[in-house]
This record gives sequence, C-alpha cells and structure tokens, in this order.
Amino acid sequence: MNTKKWSKKNCIGEQPKDLCFAVGWYDKPNFFFYGGRNKELSLGDTYFLDTNRFCWRKVFTMDQPLSRFYHAGVKTNEKAFYIYGGCNIGRENKLLSDMHKYDYCKILFLYCFSKIKF
Repeated sequence: MNTKKWSKKNCIGEQPKDLCFAVGWYDKPNFFFYGGRNKELSLGDTYFLDTNRFCWRKVFTMDQPLSRFYHAGVKTNEKAFYIYGGCNIGRENKLLSDMHKYDYCKILFLYCFSKIKF
C-alpha cells in the first residue's frame, strides 16, 4: 500500500555529519555521496549507504580531488561518477573548474568481498 508519506530510517555505521551541498548518485542498492560542506569547511569525503541493510560506510581513498561543494556530478553506465567545479573553503578558498572521474566499481567489489566470511 502506497501511503505517500515520509518515514525515518534507523541506520547503522559511520554516516556523514552536518552535511549539505553534496552530490549524490544511486546504483542499486547503494546511495553514494561525495563532497559538500559543514559549518566551517568544504569536505572531500565519500560515503555510501547500503539500502538493503541501511548501513553507512565511509570510503577511504589515497588520491582524491580538492574538497568541494556546489559542484556538479553525473553517474555513467560504466560504474563511474564524474564531478566538475564547485567551491572550496579551507586551505585554498577558491572557485574550481576541474573535472574528476571516480571509478566506484572497485569500491563495491571490496565492500562485497569484506562481507564474505571464511
């Protein structure tokens, strides 16, 4: 039955705190977020929410773009996400006009592999 109302979901894991102006994309069953800002700084973190278990995970990467908010993003069919531009508040304090590709297929593989019990 479709009740057409919002309901709050109880989630587990490490979720983003005080986040706004991030970009997000959905690739079943995961909802990803990149960047955004809090009260003081722009952020460069990537998180995903497994919507089957409502479990948050923070993704750690060695090489990542400068933190940003107000950026544009698009998901492609090749398990990749592109971001462009945005603003940075922190070390740089500048407007950005760079393009980055994020290959998240490897992240999903590692996440799925970590759930396997030997």
